[in-house]
Amino acid sequence: MGWKSEIGVSSTPYFLSVVDERRGRIMSLVCPECGAIGTMRQILYGMPDPEVFDFEKYSVGGCCINGDGSDPDIQCRNCEWEGFRKDLN
Repeated sequence: MGWKSEIGVSSTPYFLSVVDERRGRIMSLVCPECGAIGTMRQILYGMPDPEVFDFEKYSVGGCCINGDGSDPDIQCRNCEWEGFRKDLN
């Protein structure tokens, strides 16, 4: 049973639809380097647990970040191009 808001509606279905929609959009991006479609994945920073981390769905950005907005947020699975999702929309 999911979390209930004050009006008695679960927020879980809304959250899942937003996540699915964002995932669908990233999979439709075209890599500017190799031209592949559907090969972009989100870069997550930190130290992943290799037993549970989904390496197919996400790319590992490492544990050190600049924090000034210069850290890329997407990477191509084919050619390893890194950049910003906002630049490809």
